[in-house]
Amino acid sequence: MYGGYYFAELLDGLNEEFDPHPGLYDAAQESLIRLDDEASVPRLAIILFELALLREIGHLPNFETCLKCDRPTDDGAPFAYWVSQGGLLCRRCQTREYEKNRIGLEAVRWLRQLSQPEAIEPESLDDKILKDMNNVTTSAVSYDLGRRPKTLRYLQTLSR
Repeated sequence: MYGGYYFAELLDGLNEEFDPHPGLYDAAQESLIRLDDEASVPRLAIILFELALLREIGHLPNFETCLKCDRPTDDGAPFAYWVSQGGLLCRRCQTREYEKNRIGLEAVRWLRQLSQPEAIEPESLDDKILKDMNNVTTSAVSYDLGRRPKTLRYLQTLSR
């Protein structure tokens, strides 16, 4: 139920009235079904919805290359998420302020893959990967919304 409230808050705050997004409607519907499916991981359903929403509104972060030096994200360096610029920084381009925003390479790979339309949902993911992915998507959504979503605090029960 809280996941559905969260989706509604994001749709209301990040979608313009009378601006149809059939893909976003489909993503919301699929995400609600995922939340209801006992075999599905609620945390992953939320991440997938956040990625679909960001893609549809044109604010999907760059998961392909470092924002400063264009180093590909698939060459194994640890990356950090730069919220205000909407993308990743490689280790060489990071300063100390980004240490708390570091994400694992597997999380970067999954974010890159799952941000594509028609991405195949993994059967399971490690909790650390889910946490890293969740930190990125929640930060991006909060930044675009201009505030932390109010219903986010209720989703803590889904994260456990």
